[in-house]
Amino acid sequence: MKKVILLLLVFQYGFSQCDKIENTYDEMKDVRTIKTPYKSRINAVSGTYKLNGFLDAIKITKKEQTSSYIVFTGYGSASNYNSKGLYIKLDNGEILRFEDIKVDSKYSSSGMYTYTACLDFDKAISLKINENKILQFTLSNTEFKVKDKDAAEFLTYFNCILKM
Repeated sequence: MKKVILLLLVFQYGFSQCDKIENTYDEMKDVRTIKTPYKSRINAVSGTYKLNGFLDAIKITKKEQTSSYIVFTGYGSASNYNSKGLYIKLDNGEILRFEDIKVDSKYSSSGMYTYTACLDFDKAISLKINENKILQFTLSNTEFKVKDKDAAEFLTYFNCILKM
């Protein structure tokens, strides 16, 4: 009986989280954008400096063509100009390596740099990520650890977006 109640709570929690997904349609451009809620961006932390990082999942449909991305964002003190490399560690121990993905680096007004990498995911990648939490990611040479609670929340959002 306890297992049934637990499954119902998890099932209900997943659906209530899906209600938070941002789903917008631009009629002029005929573009639908589905993404993780901005107010619930998943936090990650880098090293002793507590540099924040974020995970966002986005699905864009334009003229019946759909593109899906996970956007990895982090902050650091060096420019990392023209760098490459996105590395993702999953909770099953697997490390996904995307050494050719460009990591954009932009200076922000706070004296820090913003690093961004977009992973265009296909069915094979989505199958790995939809079953495993992202524990950490590295943008170029800066590592960000994802808190377990935030990793679980992102996994829920990611699966919601895959179903939409």
